[in-house]
Amino acid sequence: MVAGVDPLAVKIVIYARADEWYVQPSAESPYTDACSSGEWETETHLGTEYAALLVEPSFKPRSRVSDLPIVQKGVIAVVRGSIGETSMSSRTANLIARPSQQIQEKTKAEGRS
Repeated sequence: MVAGVDPLAVKIVIYARADEWYVQPSAESPYTDACSSGEWETETHLGTEYAALLVEPSFKPRSRVSDLPIVQKGVIAVVRGSIGETSMSSRTANLIARPSQQIQEKTKAEGRS
């Protein structure tokens, strides 16, 4: 669930971790959109851990990284989860993240309310 920002004005980037973090569902399609209610879902390759990044539309994710991007210019929130926190089906996993707390924390840290 995307909260604290207009869900139609941001993008979601998913990473799955194997030996490194790989953008999902593919390098050719690195963005996931939220609907107007803030809900979203995507398919991903199987991994040992997953991350959802709430990003500005101008953010350009790398297809493979050793370390996840941090909250900074272009990255609004980062949420991580493991296999036990996802809904698994055959060779894909649906990951639902709720980054509203991180958005609120970032807003407070920047002195906005």
